[in-house]
Amino acid sequence: MSCQPDADRVSGIVSTRRLELLCGWVVLSVCLGGSLDAQAQAPGDAWAQALSQPDWSAPNEAPMAPGDPFGPVFSTQIQTRRAPVISAWPEAWVGPDESFTLTGIRFTRYSGQSAGKDTTVWIYAEGSGVVEADVWRVTESCLTATLPTSISDGLFLVWVANENGVSAPIALNRTRGLWLGPLGNSRAAGDTLRLFGKNLCHDNLAAAGNAADIYVQSSTGGAFIPCSTTAHQTNPYAVEFTLPVSLSTGNYFVYAHNGHGGDYGWSEPVDLSIDNDPWVRGSSVVNVPPPTGNSTTDYNNIQSAIDTVSTFSDGGTVQLAVGTYTIYKEMSLEAKVRLAGMGMTQTTIAVEMNTPFSWEKVYGIRFTGDHTALEDLNVKLVTSTQYPSAGILGGTWPITLEDVLIKNVKWHSDPGLTQGSNMQMIADRFEITGCVGEREWTLINCNDVWIHDNTFYGAPYQHAGATVRPRASDQLVIERNSAATMNWPNQGGNVQYLELIPPSQLPSTIWCIRLVYMEPLSVTPAAASCVNSYIAHNQTSDVAKDDNQSEQILFHSGGGMFCQVATNDGNTLTIRTDGLVDGEAKLIRSQTPLTSIPPLAPDHYVTIMEGRGRGQVRRIVAYTATTLTVESSWRVEPDGSSKIVISPIHRDHVVYDNTLNAFPVGYRLDESASCAVSIDGQGMQNCFEANTSYRTHAAHVIGSDPIAPSYFNLIRDDDNYDCLRVGEKIRSYLFDGQWYKPHVKNIGPSTLGNRIVGGETHVSGESIGQDTWTQRAAVAGEWMLTTLSTPHTADYLIHEGNIIEGIQATGAGITHRGLYIRELTASLYRNNSIALWQTSEQGRPAEIHGSADPVLVGNIYSGGQVYYPVGSSGGQVYYPVGSSLAEKPIPTRRVLRFQGLAGSVFSGVLPVANGGIGGMSVLPSPDDPSFVTAAFSPPWVASEQTGGVLRVQVDTAGLPGGETWSSISLQSSNQTVEVSLQLLLLD
Repeated sequence: MSCQPDADRVSGIVSTRRLELLCGWVVLSVCLGGSLDAQAQAPGDAWAQALSQPDWSAPNEAPMAPGDPFGPVFSTQIQTRRAPVISAWPEAWVGPDESFTLTGIRFTRYSGQSAGKDTTVWIYAEGSGVVEADVWRVTESCLTATLPTSISDGLFLVWVANENGVSAPIALNRTRGLWLGPLGNSRAAGDTLRLFGKNLCHDNLAAAGNAADIYVQSSTGGAFIPCSTTAHQTNPYAVEFTLPVSLSTGNYFVYAHNGHGGDYGWSEPVDLSIDNDPWVRGSSVVNVPPPTGNSTTDYNNIQSAIDTVSTFSDGGTVQLAVGTYTIYKEMSLEAKVRLAGMGMTQTTIAVEMNTPFSWEKVYGIRFTGDHTALEDLNVKLVTSTQYPSAGILGGTWPITLEDVLIKNVKWHSDPGLTQGSNMQMIADRFEITGCVGEREWTLINCNDVWIHDNTFYGAPYQHAGATVRPRASDQLVIERNSAATMNWPNQGGNVQYLELIPPSQLPSTIWCIRLVYMEPLSVTPAAASCVNSYIAHNQTSDVAKDDNQSEQILFHSGGGMFCQVATNDGNTLTIRTDGLVDGEAKLIRSQTPLTSIPPLAPDHYVTIMEGRGRGQVRRIVAYTATTLTVESSWRVEPDGSSKIVISPIHRDHVVYDNTLNAFPVGYRLDESASCAVSIDGQGMQNCFEANTSYRTHAAHVIGSDPIAPSYFNLIRDDDNYDCLRVGEKIRSYLFDGQWYKPHVKNIGPSTLGNRIVGGETHVSGESIGQDTWTQRAAVAGEWMLTTLSTPHTADYLIHEGNIIEGIQATGAGITHRGLYIRELTASLYRNNSIALWQTSEQGRPAEIHGSADPVLVGNIYSGGQVYYPVGSSGGQVYYPVGSSLAEKPIPTRRVLRFQGLAGSVFSGVLPVANGGIGGMSVLPSPDDPSFVTAAFSPPWVASEQTGGVLRVQVDTAGLPGGETWSSISLQSSNQTVEVSLQLLLLD
């Protein structure tokens, strides 16, 4: 349905001079009427006549798109090899007056103080026509802009234009259907299931009537068949719908449309399989005699019944009686068998192993076949002379089972029992529901898992620390579960773990420390990455400890390998084999650049961190020692300038509407990694929204390292209360002792395009145990913490194009920094409210280090003085507000356009913001004062304000007809930027 443009061939790119030949001046006077003076026409819908059309449209045979009309008019498609090309952008919702970052190529022809002077970002919004976005920062390959406040929610087409032409558009807020579930994409006609993705609600609002419209089409073509949706199961990331009863067995596509964008708002198709004759367990029942008190007899009775039922063609049920059965060795739950008790309080299987076992993993009950179920009983590991080497329940590595159910089961151990491991499963379509558990489930290479409506406890024995630990597992639904620490030793609080347990015993006597712990896996034949999860409506209580653990929901990094591209041909790139990047054998995380590609587990990805095509992420589908072939085409093909990372990733995970309570009330915190949600690297396009946390060490962490980047993640409207040390963090972890070096080796930004939008963060600043300067410093967050103390230079920026806007943040106690921006950072901080109160030290609501290059707009500070420190750690100098070091003139529109008859006098204005923290005056200087005069008002623009205006008058007497470009320099006390004038004159 959708096609991707080549690197240099982008359909629909139109240059200004080609437009002159194509359209003539009469059309141009309408189409390019984007100046801000009273004489020029507003751009309106007519501007779209000079903008190229999207490279996607409605799928074949789609009905009229639902929702608002969407009627841009596009130019005839013209190819140019010099125009901008957009390579990567955020996939989650961007609303009016919200900001976004794009990567690509040729965004501006210029560099230095002239960078971006020719750049315009055009937006088509239904009801407003074509409007300009405010542009805050532009380089050749990256820009950050803000949507106008005047437009309404919807799908927005976005073009980047400059002197060389106009890019093909991309879409913000297009409906994205990604996967079906829970439990896979196979259903019978009339069944109910859910589509998971992004932007699945009209206006991104989870309200009745706002669900995206869902349609089904045969994979061979034909009519779109509408499906009914369920209002109570609708939010921006999931829509429940019911399939038509008329569907016959076969393969189908599911499409969604959120009511915005007309023909351009349809989602990509998602595969659906209709099976109207699915496997159903038979009704046969074999009853097991009541417990005998003899572990051998009980074991033989149960196992014999299982063996019998597994021989039935459609399986059946093995029914246990009331009482406690004891088994002395591992029991095998075979294919097609349902093993059921009379209820988790009525029937128990006690695992009491009194005979030695061999070296391989041994469980109490092992699932060994497809279509197995364990229901309505209690499974307990009891004190004995031998223990399972694995856990109470588990599967068989590396065999992948199909269709496994655990329902209304309790699993636990005798108090204080430290032997045995966690429970593991390798399965597709694996469901756990209605259970009570006290040990961690590790999911290895599982797909289509549904874990819901369970209660999980941490308890004082080994591997009781997390609820679910997915490793290289995809399509997970984890919802409506609760996790808590059982029998907290002092319900009144004021107790530390280290006061209760010697440090040497912590690994085997931990409390519940996480709800979800997700990580890649690189063990063949397992897949590597973790993609597509929906973690929603869960609760935690007292789920934290004093240690480098306790992230309530953790996406753990798996590390990566890096190198430079030599050449690229279509979807296949060839790496350099000389072990050099940028001409040197860089040492990063104790690694040097690859000279050949080692064996890779499935589902590794390529991320372009710098150079041509930066910001793009593609899945590897084939490789040799020197080449990588990716699954989908590049929007911008890499070349010899491109630096890449090869790694597993976390992609398209959703964490929605969870309530996360970490430390108990009154707990005296020591050092901890506790936070609501953490990505510590390799996070791509994940979304965290509408969550609430209490009593964590920090609010969130979007983490990374120099070869484990995190790009385009979203945190929206999360509320974080009583953060005990710090707030929001966008962070890069540097290794190899690099934080002691004045220069950092890297191959591109570790974080890029991440957004933290809205919500509240409140830091209580409780007393300090073991502490570091940076942790102690944050109020609303270490928002750009690089964990460095001395570096002021690097090969590339560490943080670029991140956006933090609309947060309400407070800090008290020992916290004495609010907005804390470290070195090597170039990001946007906009419209945040940051307050310090009752601080024990002099408060600094903002502290921006000298080599940082942020844009600050409209932030409100209270409770202290804003500082701008420069120099090395240990000898920093702090410059307060008003320092000449701190102002930053930013023309939010970079091009002022005039059109009309030659000889006319035109006047117009351009908005100019002050993106720094010191007051600003500006001296404009036209490069050709013979026909351009310019003035700046008011004479002084306070810090972080947008009220500056450049007033321009152009006298075109004596100028020839046609197109003329000119420029004006805007000079403040220590910075100079430039803007452009574009004249289109009729003789």
